[in-house]
Amino acid sequence: MIPVENMDIKLDDATLLLKAKETGFMKRIRKFNPFDFIKALCLMTLYSTVSLEVFATILGFVAGSCISKQSLWERITPKCVAFVRSVLMSLMFRASSLEPLTAKGAFSRFKRVLLQDSTTINLPESLVRFFPGSGNQTGKVQAIMKIQVIHDLLSQTCLHFGLSGFRRNDQKASADILNFARPGDLVIRDLGYFVLNIFRLFTRQGIYFLTPYQHNVNYYTEDGERLDLLKLLKKHPIVDTMIVAGATERLPVRLVASPVPANIAQIRRRKLLKKDRRSNPTKEQLELLGWDIFLSNVGEDIWDSLTACRIYGIRWRIEILFKAWKSHFHFNSLPQKGSKSYIELLVYSRLVFITLFQSFFAEFSAYAYATEGKHLSLLKFAQFIQEHIWALILLFHSSQMPNLFLEQLLRHCAYESRHERKNYHEKLSNFLT
Repeated sequence: MIPVENMDIKLDDATLLLKAKETGFMKRIRKFNPFDFIKALCLMTLYSTVSLEVFATILGFVAGSCISKQSLWERITPKCVAFVRSVLMSLMFRASSLEPLTAKGAFSRFKRVLLQDSTTINLPESLVRFFPGSGNQTGKVQAIMKIQVIHDLLSQTCLHFGLSGFRRNDQKASADILNFARPGDLVIRDLGYFVLNIFRLFTRQGIYFLTPYQHNVNYYTEDGERLDLLKLLKKHPIVDTMIVAGATERLPVRLVASPVPANIAQIRRRKLLKKDRRSNPTKEQLELLGWDIFLSNVGEDIWDSLTACRIYGIRWRIEILFKAWKSHFHFNSLPQKGSKSYIELLVYSRLVFITLFQSFFAEFSAYAYATEGKHLSLLKFAQFIQEHIWALILLFHSSQMPNLFLEQLLRHCAYESRHERKNYHEKLSNFLT
């Protein structure tokens, strides 16, 4: 079962035809049907060249008929984009409707563990008015698309993709997750999403959060005195206390902190000085980089101090997702010429493929561990799919496919044993026991 073939399990022909008619993309079937169209788009994800001629050729092979690029171009309209977007939304809905996995260990009190982050794609200059980005050294504004992603860590599925221009930053997108998070979920995000009023809404709705400490915010003790965090940390290197955040927000929140090795602190300081030369970081700000400092509404009865500090490291998983998508699924390989509809079509089709891929990876990863006790690497798995899609297609109708495919995956996609460094699943297992 390969990602594009997995489509018939997620959405059947009748559903796709209904969506094609509802969006006005296809009123009657001619040379290809909606399923063929989606399958061809998914296969294009594996190509670095995304010309219209390549698209027409792939669609022709999938549908079993010759299709000219001119006739295909006439089909690529806003209605076509609306159809593919509706397919993606259906997949997202099904992913978010899955029965939550039973979490264990440090996650036992949460229904889901949600990671949110964003990534960007450079677009043709002609689309700058639709997706305005930052200016380059000459002051010319670039066209950049920002994609917000919400990922369920435990089920390994993506629950949401939000497309916007680059200028809608992460802070503006901070509230988006409230449309998807449920009471009992844990949300882990980086500093870009730090908004105290959103944290207050999380607490009111029974949603847990873990976020890095934001330096340029006023903090107070529960007695209302201004908090001198550096002085406190120098006296007690490991801190776990309730504080009040924000001069006007006055949000009660748990602060936890633990020291980091000296070499890590120095790396952080060099990065900050290089990144923020104009802002001129203060001496206090640089000294505080010697600690991991987090804010959360997760109580001491759920996490002790060290667990609260260490959990944040699993957020890196979403960065690995982005790396897999861009390295092996040509997520940012878009033509530098093309209409808004064509570019959006390519982006949405990649997101459809990625959604199917994530589901496919989760299923095989769980099966490999249950049968062989081995975990699969996401990056190796993505590379395997990219390089050997032809073999999977040949094997799909073979009775040997399940066993042979699993053997190949275990041989080429399983993590290697390393004593000096733990892989992602080994790190995660520490929190699940």
